[in-house]
Parts: sequence; C-alpha cells; structure tokens
Amino acid sequence: MGRAVIKADAAQIQSAATQWTEGCGMSISKVPSKSTDGINLKAQSRLYSAKIELQPLDKGTIVTVNYTPRAFFNIVLHVLMFSALAVSVFYIKELVVKISPEPFLIGISVAIFTIIMFLWKDNSLQPKLAKHENVLWEFLHNSFDMELLLRPDGSVYPSIRAKLLSECFQVFMLLLIGYIACGFFGLAILSIICIPVAIMILAEQQKKLNPHWNWRFWVIANMGQWHFLLLAFLAIIPLFFTFEVLLPQKLYMQQTPASFTELSTRGYFRRTDELRQKTRESFYEGADYCIKNIKYATDAERNLDRRIMLFIISVFNFIIWLIFFVFFIIRPTRRLLNNHKIWQNEVVGQEVQQGPAVPYMPDAWKWKTPTGFRALIWLHYFWGGIINWLVCIFSIDGISYFLTGKALVIPQSANLWSWLLASNEILFGYTTGCIVSGAFILIFSSITLMTLGTFLKRIFKSCLLTLSLLRHYPNPKLNSLDEFITAICKQYKIRKPAIHLTSKSQAVIRLKYLPLLAKPVIEISTGTLNLLEPNELNAVVAHEIGHIRQGLFKIELLKILSSLAMFPNYYLTLILDWPAKEIDADKFAIEATHNENAIKNALVKIFAAQISYTTASENNASQSKSRWHSMLVSIQFYWGENLFGYSHPYLSERLAVMEKPAT
Repeated sequence: MGRAVIKADAAQIQSAATQWTEGCGMSISKVPSKSTDGINLKAQSRLYSAKIELQPLDKGTIVTVNYTPRAFFNIVLHVLMFSALAVSVFYIKELVVKISPEPFLIGISVAIFTIIMFLWKDNSLQPKLAKHENVLWEFLHNSFDMELLLRPDGSVYPSIRAKLLSECFQVFMLLLIGYIACGFFGLAILSIICIPVAIMILAEQQKKLNPHWNWRFWVIANMGQWHFLLLAFLAIIPLFFTFEVLLPQKLYMQQTPASFTELSTRGYFRRTDELRQKTRESFYEGADYCIKNIKYATDAERNLDRRIMLFIISVFNFIIWLIFFVFFIIRPTRRLLNNHKIWQNEVVGQEVQQGPAVPYMPDAWKWKTPTGFRALIWLHYFWGGIINWLVCIFSIDGISYFLTGKALVIPQSANLWSWLLASNEILFGYTTGCIVSGAFILIFSSITLMTLGTFLKRIFKSCLLTLSLLRHYPNPKLNSLDEFITAICKQYKIRKPAIHLTSKSQAVIRLKYLPLLAKPVIEISTGTLNLLEPNELNAVVAHEIGHIRQGLFKIELLKILSSLAMFPNYYLTLILDWPAKEIDADKFAIEATHNENAIKNALVKIFAAQISYTTASENNASQSKSRWHSMLVSIQFYWGENLFGYSHPYLSERLAVMEKPAT
C-alpha cells in the first residue's frame, strides 16, 4: 500500500487513474466511500485488484493505493500454504511417536513445498505487486506535483487485519510444531523466530501514528530483512540435525530411541572422537542398506553396486547442500544487497547510487521520538542480537571444525558440520572434498566474517587516531583555534576536545570519541581550513563543542550496545532525535561566538563545497562498473559506520531558525 499528497483535485486524479487502468487492461468502477467528500475506485484484472482512495484537502488530495491479488487468488494461495503447514504438523507428530523413513520423507517433502510457497510469496509475488503499484505512482508523478508519504510495499493482503490474522496463524502453527517436536524447549526456540510478528504489529501501529517517519521504518525493514537472511542461514541446523538424528542411530548407539521425543530428551549425539570417519561409515552403511535385499553372484558385483549406490547417495546429498546454499544463502544475500536501489527510487527519488539517505522532511527538528517507536527499536535489538549471536557461534564452530576437527564453542555442533565434510570427501576425494566443503563453510560464514572484520577495522582506526594524538605535535595553523576552544570550554565548563588535522581535500569537520583516552576529538580536514575564514572556522568548531555539551555518553553507549549484539552497524542510534540536536548546536555556536553571520557563512560554504565534491564523485562512479559499485553501496549501508537516522535539517531551515529572535 502506498500513500501520497497530490496537488490536484479528486476529479483530475480520477481521470488519470482511469486512463492508467485502461492502459493496463483493467476495468475500473466507483465504490461507496465512508466519507462524504471522498471517492473510492476499484480496478480489476483477471488476477489482481487495485483499490484507490481519494480524500480531498484544501490544496490537494491524499491518494491511497492498495494493489493486491484478487480474493479467489488469495484464498487459493493461503489454502495451499496453510494446508501444507498442517500436513507438516501431522507428519512431525508421526515422527515424534515413532522414527521411520516414510513419515520423514513425506514430511520433508511437504516442508520443502511449504517453504517454497512462502519464499515465492515474499520474494516473487510481493515485489511484483510493488512494481505494478509503482507504475501507477510514476504515472501520477509525471502528471501532477506529488509528495510520496508511504512507499508501496507489495502486500498480498487487502487490509492490515487480514495480514495480522495470517501472520498470527503462521506463528501458531510454528509454535505447535516446536511444542510437538521438542516440548517446551522447542516452543522457546521457535518463539524467537516468531518475535518478528510482534515487531510487525508495533511497526504498523507506529506507521499510522507517525507517517512522516516512513524513512525510519524503511531502515527497520532493511534490518529486518538482514535478520530474516540470518534465519535462512540457521535453517541449515535442522537440515544437519536430521542427518544426525536419523542416519547413524543403529550404527553407533546400543539403544536406538523409539521416538523423536525420547531422542531430543535424552540428548543422543555421537561422540566427537573420529567423528568424520564415523560419518563416512554412515554413508557406506546407507549404501549397504539400499542393496541388502539384492542377491549377487560374486562379491565384485556387490562391491560395484555398492560404489554406484554410494555415489548416488553422495550426489543426492551434494545437490541438497547446493540447493540450500543457493536458495537460503546466496539468493537472499543478493536480494539484500539490492535493497539500496529500492531506497533510491522510492525514498530519495534519484538514480545515483549514493546509498540510503534521509529524504527532506520539513521541520523535522521539531519532532520528538515517541516511546512506542523506541520500544519497537529495542524489541528488534534484543531479538536481532539473539539471531546474530546464533549465526556467529555456528559459523565459528564450522570454521574451527574445518581447521582443527573440533568445534570451538559448542562441541556437539561438530557432529552437524561433519555431514557436510564427509559427504564431499566421498564424492570428490579428500583434497577436492575439503576445498568444496571449505567453500561452503566460507559462504555460510561470510556474514559473520564481514561483521567481525568491521569491528576490527573500527578498533584499528580508533587505535591509529589515539596513537596520532599521543604523539601530537603543535600545528601553527591551529594555534588561534586552540586558544578559542580553550576559552569556550572554560567558560561553559566543557571538557576540552582534541583537534586532529587530516589531509583530505574535501570540506569535512567531524566529531569523534576515543574510548581509550575517554576524550572527544574534532577532526578537521585541510580542505576545511582552506575554505573557511578564521571566524567561520571558530563558529563550526563551536557547533561541534555544542554537541559535546549535549553529551556523547549516550551515543557511545548505543554504539557499543549495537556492537555487543553483533549488529554490523550502529542500529540503536536510530532512536535519537538528530535534527533537534543540530539546531541546538547551531544556537550554541551563535551564543559562544556572538557572531550569527559567521556560522551562517560557514554553513553555506561547506554545503556548496560538499555538493561540488559529491557531483565529481558521482561522475567518477558512473565510469566504474555499476554492478560492483552497487554492491559496495549496500555493504556501506549494512557494515558502515553511519549513525542511523542522523540528518542535518535543510540549510534553509537552519538559516531561518537562526534569524528568529530567541524566546
């Protein structure tokens, strides 16, 4: 569903919508509206339906469009999905009562079908709906002056209530599966997976209350997709666990459990000594099991059939790994790295690959972050932290088992990873099999390795800056600036920051905090020194000191907490009111320097210089390969060092606020 304010009357928009539907081969009709002055339109094709609501305003019209599948299409889709879920529950219950191959194979097949249906709905149908709806918005944008309030999300549900009912039913079925399979332990594990539904309910409610913060919800949605990707990574655990539970029971255990409940309760796991060899023996035992009822004239014939069956089992096993890695890891990761394109076109409205940016929002500095929005962020933080750490631990155990033969954190996870290594060694030989297994483990662990690499990079840069300040030599260019900073900090009783001069030609002035020295640092580029007059430089430095006066502890704490939960970025900083802090720092700069024109002139010069630098960078970027540049933009979003939600109010607004007399 998308929503926009269009500067045109309802009749003009109705005419344009009719023209669009005729071009798309849809029939359109007028339906009753709840409001007396509103107009409701309904357009239909064979499979899809678009509901268009027009609500007149004083200087325009609010237009809401909901593009969804038609009722019969939705019913068939959800009957198939929920029936498959119900069948999965039935066969899981059968496995709980008695472990046997038939319910296992049928249950796995139905579960795979269910997963494919849900993936098709989320990864194919919903983007297609959003694309179709965007065609209408582009048509209206080309015809009228339009401001998009709510981006199209491609929902398959006709209303929020229907969406919540569907999600709640899915949650109920998942919790039922967990309880049937592993009792309250399984219930607790699957409850972690079901928390996104609560997050979604809160997000939908907060969207209604704060539509002007749609871009913040877009950041939450992006990080939500990050965690759904990690959940897809974790789907490899039940796949491994299935092999561990069903295949080697009679080969290595004196008392084979009668049911899955007994198995999970008593914690059957093979001992980790000579684990890879025992796993290979399980494959040989499986090949013998497949040919045990065939009579052979000679041992040579039997050994030939045994090798053929072993090869077939190994190929089948490799195909399972390959399908899993392609559909649960590689494709979701690729989709995740393409999110910035949607951000640019729908939020920023630019084709330049500049990454996610905050769109212009008038008077944003007057808004206060509501308690409900902060609760949503914290809920997502705690749930996401659990998922992040689960993936991190399992990745570390996979790497350590591959290198040393033992799992570093959870010893039993070596049992699970042994199936991947043993099957590839049988199929490709020891050396090639190790290379193939290492590639699989590296792909699985790529998210964790990149996140850990980001943490190390931040620590390294912080240590370099600390060492640079410890061996600091006085710079004659900064003598007068240092005296100004000393006087201001003494007057307002603020801890004096250090000054670090960089060689960058771009106009940059940035405030940092060094935990090792417990000291703020103002980083100034050579380009800034060359650009600004001394009184203008004093003004922008006073602005940064204003941020120090506001307090850096909360910001640093949120950054540290984000890192401790293994978030690749500073996600928790989304709860802060950044625009208001910028306006407050501007006012402090005027108060400290007693020169309103100095800060105004400095802001105008820096703004003009940054636009010039950005344009040159975009021209250079357009000459590079767009695919690689596109991927780098997304990586910068997920593994960058940005403070989420950080934005300066528009320059015109900042200048206007400075001109208003103090009250």
